[in-house]
Amino acid sequence: MNNGRYIPSGTALTAQNTTAQDAGSFPGTAFQVNPAKNEKKKANSPLEYLNLYNYLTANCTTDNVLDILDARLLIEPVIAHSAAIQRDDDDLKRIQDNLDKMAACSDREKFSSLDVEFHCLVAAATKNGVLPLVIHQIYSLINKVASKLPVGENDSKETVLLNHRNILDFIGKRDAASAAQAMKEHLLIAHSQTVEMMITELNK
Repeated sequence: MNNGRYIPSGTALTAQNTTAQDAGSFPGTAFQVNPAKNEKKKANSPLEYLNLYNYLTANCTTDNVLDILDARLLIEPVIAHSAAIQRDDDDLKRIQDNLDKMAACSDREKFSSLDVEFHCLVAAATKNGVLPLVIHQIYSLINKVASKLPVGENDSKETVLLNHRNILDFIGKRDAASAAQAMKEHLLIAHSQTVEMMITELNK
């Protein structure tokens, strides 16, 4: 999202609508802009799917970064919807305990770990054993990306906590549609912040 507008994978990443292919590399980072999107890695076999995580962690192109963020937007609202239907009281307690720890946390790295744990706990509430593993993999990639970008000014602990509490509230009420919408809005904020930081790096 750029100035309130969602930016899908492969679109412009500069204020002047310069394409990712034309923008060059991120100065001072390990990011390299993909010079030919048509040559982008595709997972065409089961073996390539197994190796895709290693490929993405080793090749942090702008297209890959946006793909990771888009994957989260596609998956997590559906997970929140399912969690609101399938959750039990133990799930609610575990998620609430996580939020209590986040509220008391003053260490940024630990807060980030608790943030990932929140999303994994929501996935676990679906009672699908695969989804927490998928979410953990996605956030491992996101954290690798985030470690190469400057800290966002709007990346506020209070905002994250408010969004997480809203998601938990709707899951607790078994309001699946609202839980999905709350998760989507939460992720769009993070998506926007990451894209803005990428634009800042590109324009240096």
